[in-house]
This record gives sequence, C-alpha cells and structure tokens, in this order.
Amino acid sequence: MNGWLAERVRRVPRRTMMIGLACGGAAVGIGGLVALGRLRRTSEAFRRATPHIEAAGRQALDAIPAAIAIVDDFFATAKSNTRDFAGDALGLYSKIAWVRGKHDEYLAARFREHVFAPEDIEATVTKAVAAYLDSVEGIENQMLVNIRLDVANMPAASVIGSMSIDEFRDAFERMSSEISSRTAWNVGSDVGKELAAQIAGQVLVRVAARLGVSGGLLAAGAASGWVTAGVGVAVAIVIDLMVSTIWDWAEDPKGKLADEMNHKLDEIRDMIVDGDAETPGLRKELEQYATQRAVVRSDAIRSLVTES
Repeated sequence: MNGWLAERVRRVPRRTMMIGLACGGAAVGIGGLVALGRLRRTSEAFRRATPHIEAAGRQALDAIPAAIAIVDDFFATAKSNTRDFAGDALGLYSKIAWVRGKHDEYLAARFREHVFAPEDIEATVTKAVAAYLDSVEGIENQMLVNIRLDVANMPAASVIGSMSIDEFRDAFERMSSEISSRTAWNVGSDVGKELAAQIAGQVLVRVAARLGVSGGLLAAGAASGWVTAGVGVAVAIVIDLMVSTIWDWAEDPKGKLADEMNHKLDEIRDMIVDGDAETPGLRKELEQYATQRAVVRSDAIRSLVTES
C-alpha cells in the first residue's frame, strides 16, 4: 500500500504539487491573520475597559472606611451610656444581687439595658459588611455602564453592544460567580448576606479567642443564650472589670467605673476593627475581599470581551 501511494505521489506533476502546497499555506496564513486580527481587537476592547476596572478597584478600597464607621458609631453610642450603667452597677440592687449570688446576671441585664445587647455586636458587624458589599455592587454597576459605553461599538465587543445594561450586568454576575467558584475565594456576585454573616462571625470568634473571658461569666451568659460564637465577649469582659472594682468607694466611683468601661470598650472595638499581628480584624477582611474581588472582576470582564 505504501509503495502504491508513493508511486501515485511521484506521478503528480511538480507544478500541480507546488500549487496545492501554496494554496494550503495561504489558507493557513489567512486563518492565522484572521485570528491575530481578532486577538488584537479583543485586546483593544479590554484595554479600553481596563481604566474602568482599575477605578472600580480603587473605589472598592475607598469604601471600606464607611463600613468601619458603622462599627465606630455603635461603640460611640455604647460609651455614651456607660455612666448610666455604672450607676446601676454601684446601686442598692446591685448589692442585693451580690448577696443573693445573682450578681453576674444582674450586671449582664443592666448592661443589655443601658449599653447594648451582646447580639447587637454581631448584628452591627454584619450590617457593616453588608453595607460594604452593597457599595461594591454599586461601584461595579457604574463600571459596567462605563465599559459598555466605551466598547459597545467595537467589533470584538459586538455581543456586549447588543445587550441591555441589565443583560450585561447579569452576564457579568454569572461570569464572576463562575470564576470565583474555581478558586478558594468566596467573592462571587451571589454571596450577599451569607458572606456578610460569615465575615462577621469569623472576626468575632477570633476576638473572643484573643481577649478571653472568665469561665463562670461565660457560663452565665450561655445560660441566657447570650454567648454565641463569642458574641458575648464584651459583656463578660466588662463584668469581670466591674467585679474587681464594684466596691471601690473612691471619689466619683460611677465616673471612674464608666471611664474604665469606656477604655475596655475601646479595646474591644480595636480588636474587632483592626485586630492585631496574629488576628486579622474587620478592616483586613474587607481589604482582602476587595483585593480578591478585583482579580475576579478583571477576569470576568476579560472573558466577556473575549466571548464577544
């Protein structure tokens, strides 16, 4: 068979063979040029989109302080009420509760009444994260509007040009969720409240572990359903502080106790927001989210332009 094929090839006129090879080469060359042209147009479309992608990344980082301010406002309000709490803590009913062996419960209840309920810390941190995610969504929506205006008339982005802004946004959300699912990053467009609660829980559990509380007070809080994933840490620590100073009859004991409580609340706020060398706080968590989301955002836009 091989001999027969070789004989057939040998009998083909040289001129015919050269023409065939030339035609085949030309077809490959034309195909390559078409592909190269498409690549260049796609690259140009992505180049036009890049300033908007980078602007969204900067704006996402700039939005973090507004989220942190929600936590700061919460603790500022709490500190404004510590003097009223100190009055109850140093009052007659506090002494009666001490005698009856109910002092921890009494102080915890007065703290809830005057300063904050422990679960409010979790709700506030979750609210801060959710507000940040809403800000990022708004930033990305504006980014998509700007990108569509800049690339819609380009051949490489014709599909984007044919989409409404809502369709473009849906396509972006699907693509970003798909890309996020390929990584260990939970930064897709479909995470919402789940991610807010997850970040809040992680931060508060770490804070509880780092600050630590007395076993007896934790047990008292747990009995009332107040200690969930470390959320009761603020009450427990502040109560520990007061138990050691409750009978201090120095001048203005109420003011002294309120000042010490405010200092402790500042420490708790700092651990929640900024953490320390070993424990990332809320700010670091949001910065990490912003950095990872920026990568997914860029890849999603690149993929959408390429698919067009």
